Amino acid sequence: MAGPDGALGGTFKIVRILQIISLIAIIGMASNFISQMVANNNAPSDVLVGTLSVTCIAVLYCAITYILYLDNILPFLIITGSDGLVLIALVVVAIVVGKPLSYLNCRVIGSSSMAESAYQLSAELKSSLQNGGGMVKYSNWIGATKSTCYEMKAIWGLSIALCRTSLASSITHYRYENGRRYHSYRDGKQIYYSRHRLRWLTSPIGQYWAPNDDQSSIVDTIAHHIFLLTFDDKLFLAPLHNPRRALDVGCGNGIWALDFAEKYSETEVIGKSYPWRLLRSAHADPSRPGTDLSPIQSPVAPTNLRFEIDDCCSAWVYPDNHFDYIHIRMLFASVADWPALYRECYTHLAPGGYIEHAETVPITKSDDNSIAPGSMWENQGNLAMAAGEKFGKTFVQMIHMKDQITAAGFVDVTEVRFKWPVGPWSNDQKLKDLGRWNMHMWEQGLEGWTLALLTRVMRWSYDQVKDWLRRMRATLLDRRLHVYQEMRVVFARKPLSSSTSARTQR
Repeated sequence: MAGPDGALGGTFKIVRILQIISLIAIIGMASNFISQMVANNNAPSDVLVGTLSVTCIAVLYCAITYILYLDNILPFLIITGSDGLVLIALVVVAIVVGKPLSYLNCRVIGSSSMAESAYQLSAELKSSLQNGGGMVKYSNWIGATKSTCYEMKAIWGLSIALCRTSLASSITHYRYENGRRYHSYRDGKQIYYSRHRLRWLTSPIGQYWAPNDDQSSIVDTIAHHIFLLTFDDKLFLAPLHNPRRALDVGCGNGIWALDFAEKYSETEVIGKSYPWRLLRSAHADPSRPGTDLSPIQSPVAPTNLRFEIDDCCSAWVYPDNHFDYIHIRMLFASVADWPALYRECYTHLAPGGYIEHAETVPITKSDDNSIAPGSMWENQGNLAMAAGEKFGKTFVQMIHMKDQITAAGFVDVTEVRFKWPVGPWSNDQKLKDLGRWNMHMWEQGLEGWTLALLTRVMRWSYDQVKDWLRRMRATLLDRRLHVYQEMRVVFARKPLSSSTSARTQR
């Protein structure tokens, strides 16, 4: 079956099916009662007609959204919002219809003649409504039997149940697995470009493999500090001159975008991320526009910054030649078709605007051969490579950035290379500081970087992963190993005279 798999996808589909079954049952029982009233030459109650109308609309809504969800046309978050509106309507129906029905005692209604049953039901309703202070006139419910009374009470009960299932589908935003929280956006799917047309592949890993919990946000913050140390407190390397609009692609917890917007207060800054990466942090501002499910919140957030819920691998909706600067950082194993993403950047950058992409790799090196063949460091690099190949997103995009950005049409392409030691083993003070912070990032991030990859893609058990993590953490603390990662930055300019349409079609 098409559509997202996984815990969230399965829950959504089951809930939708239960909703549709419940709604059809309500339609059947309400229609049956209305037909009995019409057969006895009485006008149907407005409440019943309204219930039938709302329920029919709800059936169409559930069926259409279910189909659109399976075909990946309608995002889950939009369905969740509209579910909330439907839930309000169902609550109103349940209260209006259910309150007087709750006073009925169907057991006292006889099963003899139709006239006697009608009289008993009418008397029971009058007595119940008087005792309960109700104002709705149900005395025209004639021709009723005990079974009809139970049917009407069942309508109320199913309405309440439907409210509960609607609420359940509205709050299931995340996927919880092995003690970590993951995104649920297009769960079980991954997107790629084919000649600039979007296509989908079923994938056990889904769109992304890293958690989106508070621990992941801490790792993002540590990485930001490492970049500042690397760049001598600069946020970028490209030669920018008063950019008007800037875009941070895959902005993580948004900390780079916040710093950039504060530095360039006249620049319109957009942080673009999946609807699961903007996390709660030490910042707090509920009024921030366009924030995510778990929004970044800052009491001092600059007014020139906004965050957008979006997938950077989907077709961009910005105007052509719109941005003066596009920033990409640490998106290894997150994009299936990098050349297509670079083409999007080229299309939406203004002539003379800059793209900057910074990446590292999980594969480590040592200049003194302290990484022995078959060691844990070599093992973790091989595992990352194997997992990336298996689910179609490379961990070594760093080595391809320069060539692919050049192929997209950019000029003045510049590549700068850096070393990030793992641990404070270097004699150089700056590298020692970098190594200390990088060691901290590895300690905090190792579980999140590997857990989903090893369990979902490599099919390891959770116990196997825990044992591997224990051995890898012990290796991290070995001061005899002079290990480092390579990090590269590529920045390039869009020509002042360029053919956007030609590059888009390449």
